[in-house]
Amino acid sequence: MNERTLTYLNRLGYYQPVTPTIQHLNALQHRHLQRIPFENLDIHLGRKILLDRDLIYAKIILDNRGGFCFEVNSLFQELLDNLGYNSYLISCAVFSEVDQAFTLDGGHAAVVVQLLGKKWLVDVGFGDGIQHPVPLPGEDPEMHNYRYYKVFELDDYYQLMKSDDRTKWTPMYRFKDHPVELSYFNPMCHFHQTSPSSPFTQRRLCTKLVPEGRVTLAGDRIIRTWKDDRHETMINPGEFDRYLDELFDIRIDGDWQPIPQKT
Repeated sequence: MNERTLTYLNRLGYYQPVTPTIQHLNALQHRHLQRIPFENLDIHLGRKILLDRDLIYAKIILDNRGGFCFEVNSLFQELLDNLGYNSYLISCAVFSEVDQAFTLDGGHAAVVVQLLGKKWLVDVGFGDGIQHPVPLPGEDPEMHNYRYYKVFELDDYYQLMKSDDRTKWTPMYRFKDHPVELSYFNPMCHFHQTSPSSPFTQRRLCTKLVPEGRVTLAGDRIIRTWKDDRHETMINPGEFDRYLDELFDIRIDGDWQPIPQKT
């Protein structure tokens, strides 16, 4: 095991020997969601996010940060490859519940792992998404934290869907099972950093799994969720850095930039 991989596993607090099994894949994904936040802070610091694996590794593993989907999922896919898994990035189109339509392809990156003749969808970069590998396509629905997930094969696409009761299913994103390079996401990575229409430019966000559910720092709110319970606490704008440190162990060196206004 090379030093880069060992340092990554130490960042995850994963100290046991790893062989490419579904048990380790399950544990690694869950630990990743607990240890490495989904966050968009560089966008609000005016720092350009480049899809370069060495830069992403330095930021997230060495500097104790998180990232958004293009960063954390590409980094996790590299880790899986280094651990002996057969994995690759896929391009997804996210479903907008507001517009009731899928957004542009390339708006989200996820990972497919092929293991013992079976494929699994893996994702550590969708905020409140799947917490464990989901079979591709799904058989029985997978329950993660009191919500059901399943990959359906519909038309020419796979769709990851969620449900509270296994009867009404809501799309999360769709994709084709085609490997793509990290550079494929450059246009949408630029869009999400610069466009007032991107949800990532509209508020600072940092979220991760915790033993009691999920904790999120979003704009002027701390949000704690568990099962169907949701508790929001308002904070003053000047307190954001303090809670970022207390809740996520992230300390920021830089000045926050104004939020671009939608036209």
